[in-house]
Amino acid sequence: ELKTRPEVSTEQPTGTTRRNQSERSATSFLNTQRVSLLPSGAMALTEPVSSATGERFTPTIVDSYEEITAETSADKAPAPAWSAAALPMTIESVVNLYKPRNKKKVSFQFYFTPTVSYRKLSENKSYLHSQQVANSANYTIASMYNVNNIVTHKPDMGFELGMAAKYPVSSRVKLRAGVQFNMNRYDIKAYSASTSLATIRLNDRSNRGDSLNTLTNYSNLNGYSSNWLENLNFQLSAPIGVEVKLSGDDKVQFGIASTIQPSYLLGERAYLITTDYKNYAQVPGLTRHWNVNTSLETFVSYSTGHLQWQVGPQVRYQLLSSFITKYPVKENLFDFGLKVGISLNK
Repeated sequence: ELKTRPEVSTEQPTGTTRRNQSERSATSFLNTQRVSLLPSGAMALTEPVSSATGERFTPTIVDSYEEITAETSADKAPAPAWSAAALPMTIESVVNLYKPRNKKKVSFQFYFTPTVSYRKLSENKSYLHSQQVANSANYTIASMYNVNNIVTHKPDMGFELGMAAKYPVSSRVKLRAGVQFNMNRYDIKAYSASTSLATIRLNDRSNRGDSLNTLTNYSNLNGYSSNWLENLNFQLSAPIGVEVKLSGDDKVQFGIASTIQPSYLLGERAYLITTDYKNYAQVPGLTRHWNVNTSLETFVSYSTGHLQWQVGPQVRYQLLSSFITKYPVKENLFDFGLKVGISLNK
């Protein structure tokens, strides 16, 4: 039996060709990857690379490629919190990132203070002793008695009304400035008497003995009926000062405040005692129009919703006399009151 020679498959060269093509492709890929690892702008190998089949491949030039290594990545600055490298971000982080800073704002307070007004009297003794009337009965009365012992006065009700602007310079300290209206009032005990001549000698350094004379129906010593004379004045002031929080939180606070108040006298009705302390008379020309007051207060501040209440005692003192320097008797007013203020919360 004749044996036939197995026929050679015609597909054999085709398989070999495909295998060679696969090898060439793999080799080309490896060479390409080798070239791509070169630094940016570097040239590839100048010598051609031969594959296993003997075919020559010319590598290409990589123009722009930068190998990222641990050293180069460490040199780079970290990405900001808002960059895409830090994403994803939560809604809370975005809101907190763009949250505006709290700005210092001026707050306004309106306040009302019922007051009780007093006065402090003092006389110019050097003036009294300089007068050349030692044998005069008038001089004797004035030199023998202290003015506070020979006159009788009592306090009366007044009030204070104003508005203040407050600017915070720190969490505890606020500057304060505003405008304020005051009404002071006190009573003087006198006697209704027959009309007499009242004399007020002025404190004149030239010793010329200047004096004012006027008619009056009120006596300080005796008369046919007692009476109470009312002294009052109206002042417009511009308080400037500071407020300090001593303790507390956003709800309740304790603090102190102090101001200095340049003041102008809008109107008055004043009865002045004469130099001999015998009579009372009205002499408008002896009243001082410009003055300076100061105040000191403590307070409790309490927040209720949109409103902030501030309540506390206050004392106000007048630094200069109510009368001009030539008048020998000095009068300093002081008021005690309970201040109630209201302002809007932020």
